[in-house]
Amino acid sequence: MKKYDFFISHHQSDSGAEASLLAETLRNRGFTVFLDVDTHHAGDLTEITRDALSVSKAVVVIVGRTFGKRVDAGSDWVRRELDLAKKLDKRIVPVYLDREAIQPNELPDDLRWFASQRGLNYDRARVTTLVEELSEAFRLHPRVTQGPGLSFLIVMVAIAIALGLSISYSQSKDGELSIERTKREAAEKRIGELKDEIAELKKQLLSK
Repeated sequence: MKKYDFFISHHQSDSGAEASLLAETLRNRGFTVFLDVDTHHAGDLTEITRDALSVSKAVVVIVGRTFGKRVDAGSDWVRRELDLAKKLDKRIVPVYLDREAIQPNELPDDLRWFASQRGLNYDRARVTTLVEELSEAFRLHPRVTQGPGLSFLIVMVAIAIALGLSISYSQSKDGELSIERTKREAAEKRIGELKDEIAELKKQLLSK
């Protein structure tokens, strides 16, 4: 099964947009991300989610404005994801949209530990900074993607050179045609002028 750097847990109703933005920013930096969706049945964790959580290196929990009220229900999937992550001994970092969303004394007894976790603040204008903070907190670094092979680069350079020569040749031909067209237009103009001069001379001869 594919392994993930980050597992993002959230409530779609109050932090779905922020979760998607964070996931996309992490992916753009080269991290692999599993973003859970708000489609679990009450009291259930899908097998896909369980497997993804078990093979993820880091768990990020986005704390939205209704987080405290939602996790108070035993059937809440974020609460169950937290329970499973703790059992799997995963490192968990809360990311707060609102620091006042939860208070330790408002959480269920088995979740009091979550409020004591070192958390980060979510700022939509500074998501790249949040990614760097998460990378540092979990000591994760984006994978270096392998660049194109030498043969591919050679082919691309050859295509670029051929295209450049083709454009140059085309421009040269266009220049030659333009010169010839100018010459032809000048000759036609001169012929027209000569015809006018001849007509004028005939008129003068006939008048004498």
